[in-house]
Amino acid sequence: REKQLEKELNVNEKYEKITLHDSGDLSYEYEDVNVAINDLLFSYYKIIIEAKKNMYKSIISVSLGTEVQGYKHNDIAKKVVELLNYLVLKYDIDFTLILPNEEIKNLYEI
Repeated sequence: REKQLEKELNVNEKYEKITLHDSGDLSYEYEDVNVAINDLLFSYYKIIIEAKKNMYKSIISVSLGTEVQGYKHNDIAKKVVELLNYLVLKYDIDFTLILPNEEIKNLYEI
């Protein structure tokens, strides 16, 4: 799938990769889970703003924070999708999440 995706990105267009990384805090280091999730959501906002500032038209990303940082897809999926739906309209930019399997992908469909 990665090779197919890479091929699709490079067909008849200049493709430039920008890597934005926000290490953030580990989810379990927060006393309040809502504060942790809000900080995570702010990372998505910063990515959109940086991409827009650099005149990017689309972004492809994994679901932030769901590996080492310890956020659970069940806890963040709905909020991430709601925020991204708002941001892509407001800033006229595409955002595609790459998710590891169908079960997790279904969590992000609202």
